[in-house]
Amino acid sequence: MKRLLCSTTAISMALWPLPNVPAYAQQMQGDGSVVAIDGTLLCAPTAEAACNPDDYVGQAQAIEAEIAAEQERQAAEAAAEQERQAAEAAAAAEQERQAAEAAAEQERQAAEAAAEQERQAAEAAAAEQERQAAEAAAEQERQAAEAAAEQERQAAEAAAAEQERQAAEAAAEQERQAA
Repeated sequence: MKRLLCSTTAISMALWPLPNVPAYAQQMQGDGSVVAIDGTLLCAPTAEAACNPDDYVGQAQAIEAEIAAEQERQAAEAAAEQERQAAEAAAAAEQERQAAEAAAEQERQAAEAAAEQERQAAEAAAAEQERQAAEAAAEQERQAAEAAAEQERQAAEAAAAEQERQAAEAAAEQERQAA
C-alpha cells in the first residue's frame, strides 16, 4: 500500500503541470500561424498560402507524444527515486531496530551483572555476619567456660579451706581432749 501510494503520488506530481482537460495537438494563433502544444511553430502563413491546422495534426501529435513520453519518464524517475528513498528509510529503520535490540541486550546483560554483584555482595555480607556471630558465640562460650572454671576453682578452694578448717578444729579438739 505504501509503495502504491508513493507511486501514485509521484505520477500525480509529474503530471501536475498538464491541463486536466483534453488539449488540442495544435492551435491556430491570432496571426494565422499554427503552433504545437509545446510552442513549436508548425506553420507560418505567407501571402500566397494560409496555414491549415488539419495539415499539421501528425507533427503536432508526434510532439505531444514526445512530451507525454518525457513526462512518463520523469514520473518513472520520480517513482524510482521515491522507492529508493523508501528502501533507504526501511534500511535505516532496520538499522535502528537492530541498534535498539543491541542496546536492550546490553542493558539486560548489565542488569544481570548488577544483580549478580548484588547477590554476591549479599552472600558476602551474610557470610561475614555469620562469621562475626560465630566468633561472638565462641567468645561467649569461652567466657562462660572461664567463669565456670573460676567458680569451680573458687568452690574447690572454699571446700579445701573448709576441710582444712574442720581438720584443724578436729585436731584442736583432739589435742584439747588429750590434754
